[in-house]
Amino acid sequence: MKDTFSSAAAARQAAQSEMQKVDRGAATLSQALGLGRPHLMPQAAVTVEGFKPEIDSEDWLVKSVEHTLGDGGFTTHIELERQGDGNARDQEDVEDLVNDPKK
Repeated sequence: MKDTFSSAAAARQAAQSEMQKVDRGAATLSQALGLGRPHLMPQAAVTVEGFKPEIDSEDWLVKSVEHTLGDGGFTTHIELERQGDGNARDQEDVEDLVNDPKK
């Protein structure tokens, strides 16, 4: 992070936000749905089931969605990414980033 912050709290918030972005890209899932789901849109939080427990237990965000109406009817294709919680690093590492932004 290149920015300078006015307080430790502002720096902590920025570091947490950056870690959420990093966490999000750690796992992705792509799924073509045979029945269209018009309510799905980017940034919507979703849960999945029927996969491995490790996948089902994750919180997911819709990264992109494509709705199609054609000869096969109304279908939806979604790209999901793991919802980042910002905990990719422990609190001590975040404190280190706040205290020494060069890390």
